Amino acid sequence: MQEKQTFLNHLRKDGDDPVKYFEDEELAEIAEAAGQIKDRLPKPLDLRSMAAVVDLDAYYTIFYYWPSLYTHPTAMGMSALTQLTNDGVSFKDGPKRQDADRALMGSHCCLLLALKVHIHYFGVAIDLAPRLENYKKYWPDRIEEGT
Repeated sequence: MQEKQTFLNHLRKDGDDPVKYFEDEELAEIAEAAGQIKDRLPKPLDLRSMAAVVDLDAYYTIFYYWPSLYTHPTAMGMSALTQLTNDGVSFKDGPKRQDADRALMGSHCCLLLALKVHIHYFGVAIDLAPRLENYKKYWPDRIEEGT
């Protein structure tokens, strides 16, 4: 029944009428079943809370929030990429070193986390400590320049 309720929710969000697809009696059954299980279902978590569940909340900003400012049309993301000129608004020219550093730092961190998981679950014989030290030595100077 939950699948049908989910389908009905999608139809309604799309502006479609569920009556086209279900008889009134079946719609009532679906609504009743959904009401009975609603309190037993876990409440949906936002992305940061999901990251916290798997101990990745410390990485939320660098892995998700910062990049999403550039991949979604947010005011902050657009203002970072554009400039006001005498002719109007144009894209900023030239290298974006701080943005590139943040992307590389996040990628480097993701690789280290993936390596940590492989070491733990698959018994990969690699010492992670020197790689973590290299990460800590390299990135703080790079990021402090841009923040």
